[in-house]
Amino acid sequence: MTATALVGLGLGAVLRSTAAAVVALFVLPGLTSFLPAPWGDRVRALVLPNLAEQVAGTGTGSVLEPVLAACVVAAYVLLAVGGGAIALLRRDV
Repeated sequence: MTATALVGLGLGAVLRSTAAAVVALFVLPGLTSFLPAPWGDRVRALVLPNLAEQVAGTGTGSVLEPVLAACVVAAYVLLAVGGGAIALLRRDV
């Protein structure tokens, strides 16, 4: 839950829109169900809302190991917060 909040904060800073950050966090992951069979499962495994059960190791048919899933979550947080920090430093002078 903390990772999702930090990613939302970073996306909100980059996109400068709360609505766009909400769409990026909650609507776009739902669109992965429309991808073709082999790609849908792979992409769905890497979307932030689905990573929590893989980190816990409770997902049925998990694609990623718990350690690798935690690394992906950390990468999401670092990219979003880092991008937000860069955007704030460049825009808000």
